[in-house]
Amino acid sequence: MDNNELLALVEQAKNYDAEALAKLCEHFYPKVHRFVYYRVNTKEDAEDIVSEVFVKMIKTIEKQKGSFQAWIFKITSNLVIDYYRRRGIQKKIPLTEDLVEQREEPKARLEDNLTQKELKKAINKLSNEQQEMITLKFINGFSNDEISQIMNKSKEAIRALQFRALKNLRNIFKEGNIK
Repeated sequence: MDNNELLALVEQAKNYDAEALAKLCEHFYPKVHRFVYYRVNTKEDAEDIVSEVFVKMIKTIEKQKGSFQAWIFKITSNLVIDYYRRRGIQKKIPLTEDLVEQREEPKARLEDNLTQKELKKAINKLSNEQQEMITLKFINGFSNDEISQIMNKSKEAIRALQFRALKNLRNIFKEGNIK
């Protein structure tokens, strides 16, 4: 979906056009789900939060300003934060093969699974902010400009955060601190 089509859909959705709302939900659901899934403990929790995101989107769309993508991911990020506040639990990012393209050979699948487990453990050692940046950048594929809007930080701060997160991941792997 190009930017002009997105802007037109958002304008229609602000008038509660059911078809426009459905198209926005259909387009953003996989991205929002992927982001949430990597940030919470279970698939069920992820599905509950994603449902909340879209209910909140529909209820408040008439007030939406600026980048729709940044707006919906800010809602998503806030709901993930609320999830942890309500539960008072430590965040874990489950990186499972559900989100990784599977290769056919059993040996390759085993290698993928081991790599995913190691990556999960390494990412869990990062700060919450670094985990969010890594999830947005490398799992959802957002640009630094988009991440700066979503996280409400300057582009320079996002570049620095990305640099520190990748440096920390590199050190974790280098030192073998993946237990």
